[in-house]
Amino acid sequence: MDSSISSSSSSEFICPLSNQRFVDPVILGTSGVTFERSALETYLAEQPDPPLHPITSEPLVTEGDRIIIPNHALKKLLQREQQQYNNLLDDDDSYVQQITPPKYTKKVSPLHCCILDIARKSN
Repeated sequence: MDSSISSSSSSEFICPLSNQRFVDPVILGTSGVTFERSALETYLAEQPDPPLHPITSEPLVTEGDRIIIPNHALKKLLQREQQQYNNLLDDDDSYVQQITPPKYTKKVSPLHCCILDIARKSN
């Protein structure tokens, strides 16, 4: 799934660490904060021991603080949003095909023909 295609990437769908749309959201330990898995794992690997929380800068001392839990609810929501977006794109494609311009006639000026040719070539 492409993380850049969504038309409605609200802040709830953006990782506070990477500023990218979630693909594999996970919750960090007892803080309850959701991060993108790859961004969080990279961040934690680069931290000294004990690592600091990416948002609060508090030490992650206990195992409970460091545990990474998949955020299944958010992932399902993202998948549902992506499917709705894909369906919208499919609907838009059929709509565009229905409104293709008619064939040229002699009543169309040469300038209009050039504009229509450029528009068709860009599609």
